[in-house]
Amino acid sequence: MNKNIVQECEDNFKDIYAPDTGSDIYCRQLKRKNLLFDIDMEIDLEVARFRDSPEYKNSHCLIYPDDKCKTVWDLFIVFLIFYTITYYIFRFAFYDTDKYYFVILEYLIDFCFFIDCCIAFFTCYYTNSSELVIDHKSIVVHYIKSWFFVDLLGFFPYEVFTNNRVGNSKLFSEEMKPLYRILRVCKLFRMLKVWNNPLKIQELKEFILSLKIPLSRMTLLLVSFILFCHLMTCLWCLLPRSYYDLDNWEFVYNIQDSSIYEKYLAGFYWLITTVCTIGYGDIAPRNDLEIAIAICVMSGGVFFYSYTISSITSLIAKTNSQNTKIEESIGILSGIAIEYKLSKQFHKRLQDALVYNLKEKRTDFQTLINSLPPKVASMLKYKMNHKLIENNIFFTDKPFHFVQRILEFLNPYKAEAEEYVYKKGAPVDEIYFVLSGHVAFIYEKDIIYESVQAGGYFGDAEIFLCEKRETCVKCIKRTKMLTLERDSLLGVLKEYEKVKVDMIFASMIKRKQLKNTSIASRSETESQDIYITPEQNTAKESKSVDVSANFILDCSSSLEPKLAWD
Repeated sequence: MNKNIVQECEDNFKDIYAPDTGSDIYCRQLKRKNLLFDIDMEIDLEVARFRDSPEYKNSHCLIYPDDKCKTVWDLFIVFLIFYTITYYIFRFAFYDTDKYYFVILEYLIDFCFFIDCCIAFFTCYYTNSSELVIDHKSIVVHYIKSWFFVDLLGFFPYEVFTNNRVGNSKLFSEEMKPLYRILRVCKLFRMLKVWNNPLKIQELKEFILSLKIPLSRMTLLLVSFILFCHLMTCLWCLLPRSYYDLDNWEFVYNIQDSSIYEKYLAGFYWLITTVCTIGYGDIAPRNDLEIAIAICVMSGGVFFYSYTISSITSLIAKTNSQNTKIEESIGILSGIAIEYKLSKQFHKRLQDALVYNLKEKRTDFQTLINSLPPKVASMLKYKMNHKLIENNIFFTDKPFHFVQRILEFLNPYKAEAEEYVYKKGAPVDEIYFVLSGHVAFIYEKDIIYESVQAGGYFGDAEIFLCEKRETCVKCIKRTKMLTLERDSLLGVLKEYEKVKVDMIFASMIKRKQLKNTSIASRSETESQDIYITPEQNTAKESKSVDVSANFILDCSSSLEPKLAWD
């Protein structure tokens, strides 16, 4: 390296690393906040909707899948379907007459389904290749061929033709009653329409999460099983009123005059014994219609029961996958400890480090990020490590793309109180970023002459200049850190020569400061706690900021040979 260039850079760094005034600190902090704010604004920029896209501006009288009004309406329809599959089907199974306000409510619900049917004629849809169809004729033909007639059977007001008056009159005539009950169930087929639409399912999940309702696969599975059992129970209890024959299961078991609760409980008992393949046979179908329904329930029940059991099994296995991996690793470590006669203290230390590392490294996150386009993945990594970037002084004034590359190589590390991070003479192989806790530079008499707390970093003083550590660093209390390997850093710095030069001169100055402070402190019995940073060479202790490492991405890159500096 040319001596003139070295001297010029060193002169420049005298100003940068000289003690900052209050205005200098404020300007640096303001510049840093503005940079992070601009990045956040770019990441959180709202995605343009179809209606605002230039290619769709000439399309009129159409409803797009991502319209906010359409999303709200779809959630409202899902709520009506949920009402239909719960309370409506219960009344439908156990009551032959309805009070006038229930009749009016049913008319209003049918009208809402009618409006939804009209909206479907103007709603764009996706093809199997995820292309949006905006041709109105194609939309109409597609809807008529798919769900139109099912929707029509669901909202068609049959009671208009069967009722004599609204109120206490019977809802159905004796002749039309069985057919009407069967056709009315078609409204429930809308659940399949929702189930086959991933966008609506996602909208429903986001709505539930916005209400701060805990949602998990186990919860969804349990709710689905309860709804299935409720629906089939109501259908089974409906059969004696839809098939006027004394030879039915209620009459045979003499519960036709029992309360609704007793009938529902008996129907639920029959369903569970049938679906779970127990089949005691104490409640059995008596006529042709009941036999046909029982066959359908048994056939569907076998599938549903098998699906439920397999889903629960896979869910439990997935939930315990991390614990299983930890247990396997601990088992291997225990075997090593026995074979090589490791001490209990060292074995426990290894076990704690292993468990912490496995919990902090999220391989599922890594798999997801590797599946994303590079630009989007870079933004996601930034958001996941936002607190680290904002609170750690290492990233001050560093280029954004350089920071993104560095984030890929960070690894979690935890050290207990009184534990040495490294000792004098150890290989120079890592830089340490403190997330929480407190570490200190000490010499042979355990006298502290420098300290680093949350938001600081250390280990860089020798990273470019030495092959062995010239200092000792010890944890004052339990400390969580992130580590960056020397070879990984040098590999990234190949593409950032200016940053590399800046870091080299910063490490030279810090190394000199550490030596001077160490020599000065040897003549004292106890040193004052000092917090040295590349930005602020003052005797003030930095404010501790607790930063959590929720996600660390682990990946490999090309390595650069270690450099030795004289």
